[in-house]
Amino acid sequence: AGIASSGDVLEFAYGTITKQDVKNKDGSIRKKRGPKFKSKESEARSEQGRAKEPVAKHLDERGGGRRYIYGVSSVSWGHDSRTMAGGAVNDTVLRFVDNTHPLVEVDCTDAVKKAHVETSAKDVDPSMMTDAKDKIDWAVSHSKRRAVTFRQGTRLALVTKAVGRARLLRCQDVSEAESVAVPASFELEADATAEKIDDSIDVRRYGTLLLQLPLPLGGPIHLHPSQPYAGLAVLLDGTILLFSVPAVALYEGLPKDDMSDVEKKFVEHDENHTGKVMYLTGSAPEDGGYHVTSAVFGKSASTVWAVTKCGHLLRYSLDSSTFDMLQGGKANVAQSTAPALKVKVTGGSLWQVIVSRDGTKVLVNASDCMLRLYSVEEIEGELKDAVMSGKAENDGGPLLLEVDALQSFQDKMAKAPWASCDFSGDGEMVIGGGE
Repeated sequence: AGIASSGDVLEFAYGTITKQDVKNKDGSIRKKRGPKFKSKESEARSEQGRAKEPVAKHLDERGGGRRYIYGVSSVSWGHDSRTMAGGAVNDTVLRFVDNTHPLVEVDCTDAVKKAHVETSAKDVDPSMMTDAKDKIDWAVSHSKRRAVTFRQGTRLALVTKAVGRARLLRCQDVSEAESVAVPASFELEADATAEKIDDSIDVRRYGTLLLQLPLPLGGPIHLHPSQPYAGLAVLLDGTILLFSVPAVALYEGLPKDDMSDVEKKFVEHDENHTGKVMYLTGSAPEDGGYHVTSAVFGKSASTVWAVTKCGHLLRYSLDSSTFDMLQGGKANVAQSTAPALKVKVTGGSLWQVIVSRDGTKVLVNASDCMLRLYSVEEIEGELKDAVMSGKAENDGGPLLLEVDALQSFQDKMAKAPWASCDFSGDGEMVIGGGE
């Protein structure tokens, strides 16, 4: 999708990403070891987020391009394919790319043309936009008008007068807040229609939102099944973080003379955009919690599956209003942060979990070089039987279930670990890749 290989780099939309950040030259996966967090650092995770290194330190702009020094270790597509989120282990920034931004189109097509020119030894394609100003002018002229609704009444048309590459959003941790004042809400809509617009405002349109995390990323990210700018991330200290960023932050209001009251409200509201985050896991591993290495949503956002360093498969249950409250700046205090169940998986540490598209199967990648396939129906049946029999842990924690895997997969010849795994679209087949 707009990615072209060129020498030792991969070019994509907003710059270059070195292959060496992800793979060695022989094609093997490079395993990075992040810094170890002591318990006092985990207890002070909110304080760490206030004094993070600037985002500029994460970019190397030498040679005219951008190079993310941490590489990319995880990507996730939004349900409508209009949004893509990316992150890297040890990085404190999540990136949300708006694939409908005109610069994405021109950058990606130019990357493909450049690769074609280099491989075919032809002259430069005259249709390539090599000048930055030409790209910006083209992007401004091809940006469609969007609309926002203010208090479910007044509608503003957003008219793009300038474009930007990326915009940084600071995070606001609402894990401990029962109620936070919510500013006037502007809801982003589809393309604006002239006959229904009350007013218009000039904006700068950004192609990427950057969310500053309270701690470095330690595992994968996964976007919400139906909300493209919300999801979950696994942090370096083994906790699961839920996040939500306002899509309207892609549009920055440009002040002008003689603005209406609604336009002034939009500009004021625009200056206060933050990404809302809250911790799904209530305590860090040092405090008796679980060290999660990977987590994903189930078929819906009401279920989160996670695997841990100590070999447990966990299932968390989310209230249907969790992300709605998170977007409004409120924590769902009624939600339990303890997992609803846990399954002991033989095979040592677990570091990847995948759920089939229909939500009926769970695939676990373990350190003993085996993939294990579990049936969600069978796990739910074991949970039901355990609840009816009154079987529970003595400490009042989640039910510990003994469930056998439906099937195990192993490379019996090389006995090599699986680097990654996934389901086919219909969930009938499993694919795995090794070093």
